[in-house]
Amino acid sequence: MNMPSKFVKLLLDQDRQKLIENCQTSTNFRARNRSQAILLSFQKRSVDEIAQICRVHRTTVCLWIDKWNKNEGLKDKERSGRPQILNI
Repeated sequence: MNMPSKFVKLLLDQDRQKLIENCQTSTNFRARNRSQAILLSFQKRSVDEIAQICRVHRTTVCLWIDKWNKNEGLKDKERSGRPQILNI
């Protein structure tokens, strides 16, 4: 079954460079994963393909793309509770 796919609408060259840098140097795994997903979407990879590469559900990839297209960025929201003790 051929599923419709969504893609990043706009990716400026400076944003692309920041995403590439983030993929290579960020200490936050989630940020690296999201950056890679946005770059793959810009290359017109399907949502299913991106989900498989990033090892997340396709709905998660769609949410990341939607957030990027709304200029909401890729960072985690602040969470209540105690900060993490273990950082692997």
